[in-house]
Amino acid sequence: MQGNFRQIFAVILFSFMLAGCKVSQECTRQTHEYLGEYLGAAQSGEWDKARASVNKLLAMKEIDSEAVQSFIKANGSDEAACCIFIEIVGDSGSKKTVKPLIAMLEQEKNVNIKTSIIYALGKLKDKRASGSLEKILNDESWSIRMMAREALKEIENGAK
Repeated sequence: MQGNFRQIFAVILFSFMLAGCKVSQECTRQTHEYLGEYLGAAQSGEWDKARASVNKLLAMKEIDSEAVQSFIKANGSDEAACCIFIEIVGDSGSKKTVKPLIAMLEQEKNVNIKTSIIYALGKLKDKRASGSLEKILNDESWSIRMMAREALKEIENGAK
């Protein structure tokens, strides 16, 4: 369980770091600030503030990977914060997170986290997720099957 939060942050945020930009001090400061804001808000149940922090992070053109890695190492065991983070990512509409979310869906074992990933993919309405969602329509978990059907409907409706 403890590794899941680390994995999710690492996979989603790593996708933003691939550009290889030189990281400025301002970028490092902002990355620390937004991650800290998110975790503090999530742990105290301030979900509007948590959502705002994730949206600010997703809007950044560059993210300090070392700052993210340090943050992940320090905050690896909060499943609820992890699930909410994923759902906020889905609500954000950020298409740059689709591939990392698909990769996570295919590897994740925790039903709660997997359900959050499916929710996020449905909200993102990106056809690239359809194949992975179709694969889990026969999952042993009723909630996973139901969420996958709903996500596929969202994607189909978004494609029109």
